[in-house]
Amino acid sequence: MPKKRIRYKVGDKVRIRTDLSSDMKCLSGFNEIMNNYSGETATITYVYDPNVYNIDIDGGEWSWNSEMFENRTEIIDWKKEFEK
Repeated sequence: MPKKRIRYKVGDKVRIRTDLSSDMKCLSGFNEIMNNYSGETATITYVYDPNVYNIDIDGGEWSWNSEMFENRTEIIDWKKEFEK
């Protein structure tokens, strides 16, 4: 059986999608309270599974999966880019 690829690792920046809803098919489940973080940028703090993560802005309260985040390539830490 092939290994699952981890899309994000601890320390990666992600942006939470603005179109989250309870109709989404999410492996980790969805709670309407998660919408409070819609559009926010967060940092991955823990990887449970190749597709299930904890993030910093909710204090690790909820489990998130990669479908709940915008495309990773859209997240840029501009401060670090200008410091280079």
